[in-house]
Amino acid sequence: MRNSLLSRLLSASDAQQTMSQLEADFKRSGNPVYISWALKVCRQASLQSPAWIIQYLTDKAEAIAPALQEAAQSNHSVREAQLVGGIMGFGGACTGQPGRYKQAEQLERDRDIHRDIRRELDSRSNKGRAKLDQIYTDVAAARALSRSTVVRAYLRIEKSEKPSTPLWSAPASISR
Repeated sequence: MRNSLLSRLLSASDAQQTMSQLEADFKRSGNPVYISWALKVCRQASLQSPAWIIQYLTDKAEAIAPALQEAAQSNHSVREAQLVGGIMGFGGACTGQPGRYKQAEQLERDRDIHRDIRRELDSRSNKGRAKLDQIYTDVAAARALSRSTVVRAYLRIEKSEKPSTPLWSAPASISR
């Protein structure tokens, strides 16, 4: 597994920059995985949890008890874990769609690939189209990925966001 943000110590400025990126990702996607990642950053960097995390957790906590009570009183067989997970923002993915964790992990992997390609473009003097094609191939080999995966990742980031080169890399090895 890659060295991840959450497995290393962060300076205060790195932690703040990371928290800003996590907040932006959460606000854009509503993916609760970013809440858990942000909580871990706060804990590791000895930061106080920001209001956006507290608000999300408070809203969800307030919704859980009434939902559990309603489920207990109804004739429907609903598992508590499924109900609570749905309230917290997990589940609900259509068949064939990645779960929330996988979506967040893929975005971070795509950003890492994009960052690698941008660094290579910056470091090579000739920035023509042929160079970008070669860089795709080089990055794919370095990451042990297919070239088409690297191209798709790069283009997804190019289309979806103009990256600000955050200091953190994919938290793929978060320990639960």
